Amino acid sequence: MNADKLFQVEIWPQTERGYTASATLDLPAYPWAILDAMDRARIRPGEEFNCELLDTEVDFLRNRLPDNPNLNALNHLASRIAGMEDWERLAMEGMCQIAYGVSNDRGLGQVSDESGMLPELDDVPEKVRDLIDLELFGRKCRLAEGGVFARGGYVVPDGELQQAYPDLRLDIQRPDYQILLEQADGRQLKLPSQDELLAVYHACLDCRIPQLMAGIDIENIEDTNEFAEKLQDMGDKQVQKFKALLTATGCTSLTEANYLADNLELYAFDGNYASPEEYAMRELREGFPSMSDATLRNCVNLGRFGSALLRQEQTAATAYGLICREDGQQITEREGADSLGFDLTME
Repeated sequence: MNADKLFQVEIWPQTERGYTASATLDLPAYPWAILDAMDRARIRPGEEFNCELLDTEVDFLRNRLPDNPNLNALNHLASRIAGMEDWERLAMEGMCQIAYGVSNDRGLGQVSDESGMLPELDDVPEKVRDLIDLELFGRKCRLAEGGVFARGGYVVPDGELQQAYPDLRLDIQRPDYQILLEQADGRQLKLPSQDELLAVYHACLDCRIPQLMAGIDIENIEDTNEFAEKLQDMGDKQVQKFKALLTATGCTSLTEANYLADNLELYAFDGNYASPEEYAMRELREGFPSMSDATLRNCVNLGRFGSALLRQEQTAATAYGLICREDGQQITEREGADSLGFDLTME
């Protein structure tokens, strides 16, 4: 999980399609980053999907979040916490009861004993108290209270967490930009834009094509705006094919990406399969229709078989789907560079 992120989640579709597709995502995230994760998990627009919390930097909320949280609500929470000053975060933690300095079950058991919170030990003779398993008592207290060990100590939520934003939209919204930049003065700029653009320092905050964010950081603003206009004219299926091609070629340059976007018709794309295992299973089902999927999985190493098939067919498997050249040649990392006459070995 990136240092500036608070939650890491995994998402996958609820609909069973005979394959397993999922994507991980760090929160808070901008809209296109969320939609890109849904592409990688092959979650269709409007489709219900599962969301599992994998990790969090907000320790006192770890056991207070639902098992299948709403992604948009969790992202909103992450954005709110990320924007807090230190004192605001302390105030938020203040909504909980904290035993400072307690970092494990034994310490919790010892503090509970010293503060008289373990009445079952009141009648135990002093000479045998040292034999008591305080770690076991501490664990029982923690599980009963729903507490967690945070950086500052042991935390127990003080009452139920209430819904603070009843009007918050829980569906994933498409943003009204293709690229979002932050300028040197902190102002945000949405592209494409018809306004006059000044050639100032900028950093890419969000992009419909996340792979290109680093390349956009070093491009001039006019070229970036022209690329945003090109993205605006592309449909979702075209964009998914484009992202698969960029992944297969490892392209991060905006100049090369422009060339590849203009020549998408040279490539064939199948968004129904994204791994060698899925592709192998498709081929085996067609070849052995009377055999069950379970039997095929037991008899064949799907990963090795699928990889061999894809190599033979000069096809690259990406998180967005399978992609290959229409002329049957292998896709290389120099697809755009060779066509543009670039020498990637030069400094």
